[in-house]
Amino acid sequence: MKKEEQFYERLVLFLLIVGAAFLYFSVRGAKRAAFGEDLASMDFPRGTLLLLMLLCGGRLVFGWLANRGEKGEGRLGLQTGEGADSVSGQEKSPLRSPDRRTGMTVVNILFYAALWRILGFAMSSLIFSFVQTLILKRDAKRKQAILVAAGITFGIYLVFGAAFGVDFPEPVLELISG
Repeated sequence: MKKEEQFYERLVLFLLIVGAAFLYFSVRGAKRAAFGEDLASMDFPRGTLLLLMLLCGGRLVFGWLANRGEKGEGRLGLQTGEGADSVSGQEKSPLRSPDRRTGMTVVNILFYAALWRILGFAMSSLIFSFVQTLILKRDAKRKQAILVAAGITFGIYLVFGAAFGVDFPEPVLELISG
């Protein structure tokens, strides 16, 4: 990774930590305005913000440690050229066009959001994860992508549905079960 990219990555991670810390202390000090038992506590937002700070802090530390020993060498120990692409050896233009997968991911997220109320959490998450797996790993086999999608969907349901009691919309399941 270039020094400029490392700088911006560290800057974004630092800003995420500062923002999450600010929100965490705001949530921690907030008074409850609700009187009912059916409203969720602030434990989930606090836990999410702590997890975000922990992950960003870990990425900062491990990124710093990994790059500390690299003086002009790539991650595999190979010398990297400044203006050359390490794979093809061709000169990189300063204004590269973005990867097509970025646009495909944005479209996939929009479809996921649109299908959420129509198909429900489980079906839309399975479809989204399956398509996203194929977008990110082009040589992935369909069976592997289906297993990854099922694992992601099941994992999200376990954490949010079972552990935190989030009620996901399931209109197709409700239509079938009556």
